[in-house]
Amino acid sequence: MWNSKALPRTAGIIRHLVCGTVLCLLLSGDCGKWSDTTATAGGASAQGLQGETAYCSEEGSLVEVPGITSSCLKCRCENYKIACEQKKKCPDANPERCYFHLYDQSDEEKCCTYCKGCDFENVRYHSGQRWVSPTDPCVSYQCADGIVTKSAKTVCYTPCTNPVHVNGTCCPVCKGCYANGRSYGEMETVPAPDPCVQCICSGGKLICDKTACPVLACPVNLYMYEAGSCCPKCHGKRDIAVIENRCIVGKRILRPGQQPLIDNCTSCTCLKSTLLCKRQVCPILACPAEFQERTAHSCCPTCREGAPIYCETEEATYNNGDSWYIEPCVKSTCDNGMIKFGVEECPASLQCGPNEVAYKDKKDCCPKCVPEAAVCTVYGDPHYKTFDGQSFSFQGKCKYTAVEDCHKKNKRFDVQLRNDARKSAHFTWTKSVAIRTEKFRIVLLQNLHVRVDRKTVKLPHVKLGAFSILSNGYSLVVRTTYGLKVTWDGDSYVEISLPHEFRNKVCGLCGNYNGNATDDFVIKGTSTVTEEVADFAQSWLVSRKSDAAKCLMPDTEMPGSEARPRLGRNIPCPSHPLKKGLAVLRSCQVFKNSATRACRKLVNPDPYYRSCLVDMCDCPRKRPCLCSSLLAFLRECERQGGSGENIRESHCRALS
Repeated sequence: MWNSKALPRTAGIIRHLVCGTVLCLLLSGDCGKWSDTTATAGGASAQGLQGETAYCSEEGSLVEVPGITSSCLKCRCENYKIACEQKKKCPDANPERCYFHLYDQSDEEKCCTYCKGCDFENVRYHSGQRWVSPTDPCVSYQCADGIVTKSAKTVCYTPCTNPVHVNGTCCPVCKGCYANGRSYGEMETVPAPDPCVQCICSGGKLICDKTACPVLACPVNLYMYEAGSCCPKCHGKRDIAVIENRCIVGKRILRPGQQPLIDNCTSCTCLKSTLLCKRQVCPILACPAEFQERTAHSCCPTCREGAPIYCETEEATYNNGDSWYIEPCVKSTCDNGMIKFGVEECPASLQCGPNEVAYKDKKDCCPKCVPEAAVCTVYGDPHYKTFDGQSFSFQGKCKYTAVEDCHKKNKRFDVQLRNDARKSAHFTWTKSVAIRTEKFRIVLLQNLHVRVDRKTVKLPHVKLGAFSILSNGYSLVVRTTYGLKVTWDGDSYVEISLPHEFRNKVCGLCGNYNGNATDDFVIKGTSTVTEEVADFAQSWLVSRKSDAAKCLMPDTEMPGSEARPRLGRNIPCPSHPLKKGLAVLRSCQVFKNSATRACRKLVNPDPYYRSCLVDMCDCPRKRPCLCSSLLAFLRECERQGGSGENIRESHCRALS
């Protein structure tokens, strides 16, 4: 029995609603707007509904509620509240999934309805099910309200220039998940220019698919279009009885064999109770939607004449034919309105030629063969061999720029050499090396001592992200993060090494590193190339220009510069006793004898031999003047693939 106290007192009509399993009495509002997701059992209100829980007094008894209880729904008093449930369990008939809700004519009570499925090729499919032909991966099917829509792909959407074909699939996939000018993560959905195209990143590949919209069972006036969606849906539902061996579409009931006209893209045939429709998949157009048009009897839209063709990304708009890089290995191209990307694949191994090394810049995708680091050598009195291989000698006893980064706006470094006469009237020797940048200053001194920012440091010395200084006891090596390498033997031998990215970007006594040895003598601050070594070298003087005259040394004597008695012609050191010249000749003969035969096949020994003769003539006592020229020669031999280790051990201390 009803509890009269629970009945609301109102002038309106009392309506009933089952909220979950509890019966509510509605005082106002639209019952059609109420759903289980918004209802509450305690008399809550939502979407304009107001009401109270309906109570009862006879626990466990059946309760008759006018307009609610029926042959399909019964109500019972539980915990003194009216609870209602269906007498028989029905299959799901979600109106979002189908338009036709069928009930079996044998069910006199008509308690249950269900979605109309599809019978096709002796298989039963439920409404909303999709499948692909087992014999042709380009043919797909979908069932909706007893209508099977068959679509065959005639064009694939693959937004890349090098698609990969995968066995068992219709369209190729794109290696790498790139689209719209950016990259996407695993299982991330990728927006496409056509709402009917679905792309997803799966397994490191971009997989895209476009299928035709299903033929709808409802009349055209019930088509419902949602913003941004590909296909229309049916608005509402229709309860109908099952009709054997008949197809239903719109308001028409078709006999087997009948072929209704749906639209210009679709041809349909009734097969018993299932309507089979073949629908064409339209290609993606390059022009914007506002420039697309469809003629009276055509299936697919086309671009109007004169329609603009371009590609839009989140960052920019590109004209047809434009290309740009998303990542070093990923190039995007605007191809007739579609953004396509190409992934460059690097070779498994890179074989470089002699004097080449593999190198990969941050902007490059793959490593490439580049010349080995160029080396400028300074040794002896001092003698120079530039990055491009030009040899010259210059005796100046001041401070000079060996090499500097010539970018005026972003100068990264310079290397300066301080030369000293060391008790000689004709010769100078490199006394110290200074490496300067915006952030630090390193000075390499005699006997392998080092100062960093004016403080003496112990080796090894490392400053993360800037430089390292290492020593093996015979020499030390300074390396910077941008590739500059300076080797110093603690006496007079200097090697300055630069990677190829500094090509055409440096200047100084070591030349301009452009691959041409004939234009290394460039006067500082100009583009003038001189043939005068003194003019060239003096222009790179770091000291005051007024000191230039004080820095010059007298010309060094070379063999043959003065007449000797016939017996002593072509003997070095003509101003010294013959005994001295013969001793120098014997010492420098190492460049001519069998000990250096292998290296002479790789490196021309003449510049080093002449340097040896010059250095030994005025060499202070107890100084290993031979070693400077010999080490320079052997180091060049090793860079060309030879070995001079045994010669070094027998004549000089090792230089690493």
